[in-house]
Amino acid sequence: MEEAGVKGLLCGLPLYEKLVTGSVECKDGEPVAVVSFDEARGRYLVAGASLKQDDVVLRTDTFERGILGNYKKRVCSFCFKDAKKRLHIHCRDCEQAWYCSEACREAHKRSGGHSLLHCKILSGFGSSKFNGDMESIIKILLAVLLKRVEAEPSRRGGGGGTGYELFNHLQSHADDLLPRSKKDLKDACSFLRKQMQRHHEEAPLPLDELVHHASRIESNCFGIFEEAAEAGDQGPSTSAEGGEGDAPRGEASGGVNGSSQQQRGPQRDVMLGREVYLEASMFNHSCEPTCVMSRSSGACEVSLLRDVDQGEELTISYIDETKPGAHRRKELKRNYHFDCHCRKCELDLLALRGGKKYKHLHKKKAKKKGKGRASKEGSAGSGGGAAPPAMNFESQVDQAMQKFLAL
Repeated sequence: MEEAGVKGLLCGLPLYEKLVTGSVECKDGEPVAVVSFDEARGRYLVAGASLKQDDVVLRTDTFERGILGNYKKRVCSFCFKDAKKRLHIHCRDCEQAWYCSEACREAHKRSGGHSLLHCKILSGFGSSKFNGDMESIIKILLAVLLKRVEAEPSRRGGGGGTGYELFNHLQSHADDLLPRSKKDLKDACSFLRKQMQRHHEEAPLPLDELVHHASRIESNCFGIFEEAAEAGDQGPSTSAEGGEGDAPRGEASGGVNGSSQQQRGPQRDVMLGREVYLEASMFNHSCEPTCVMSRSSGACEVSLLRDVDQGEELTISYIDETKPGAHRRKELKRNYHFDCHCRKCELDLLALRGGKKYKHLHKKKAKKKGKGRASKEGSAGSGGGAAPPAMNFESQVDQAMQKFLAL
């Protein structure tokens, strides 16, 4: 890996530099986002120049996306438009792809998104026993594996035009999953592996590698929500859902644990599917993000929420950062498998520790007051001097925060 500071969005991955040509916005001829690296955070993005609020950092198209099994018969497999009712046009061979029009069905075939091999493998999904949420992960995984097949000639020549090689560098959290969640993911990948063995002569990847691929999707995907899907009348419509390091790990995607990344804005209750953006997966999370991601029609744009200096880290929020600290920590740990150490979370923890410390001291003082000479001397008419008033909890927290900010 090249040293940090080299120009280019994916400077740490020089073999795939051509893959993102045109994806990174430039300012005065220089890229506005640069990959950096350290042992603690892995790869992360920093500003390549001094940038202003609302400047666009990244524009890119979706790598792959999939519809949740519960909605596959009402959301078009090509344009992702939500019909709000059961669709009537579908692939009669696999019974897994449904469309809003004949034009979308034909366009899906021409684009390679529903090839003959893809259709044959999907035909066995009717017997699968995983839930609709898992189904979307496995269908995206199938599309990724087929990209690997397409990439084989170019990989021999040192290329990676399908994006599979870059996908392979996304962060996997398969080893961090709870035993039950990992088993569910492993069972689903085992099902897919058997389907591929039936219809494709190439030896499939080992099961453990497939599990890590599925985890890369679950950890780095963004949710497609009902509200945003309604807005797209001219193509794929999505709304704005890696831990640290390689994930837009924003609130959107569901996962093995029902996780979801989601962009800033109104709460969206109904998630129709999920999608993966390779370049956007380079943004780390912060509860005080410098950037916001917006998505529609299968494309995403990341812009600045405030001015940033050259070299400052560019971050997005994977969750609703307006929620209380305890809720944020729980969601990030459960869905993205990391502890956030941003300034906002550190202040929340400092305030929490201050509160616990105060309660502990208060209990000790109350216990002393109930018996012994201190209680008598403090009683009315004792003649003893009044003790200075104890600092209240709010003052303690305020004082602790001031000391923290002064460090």
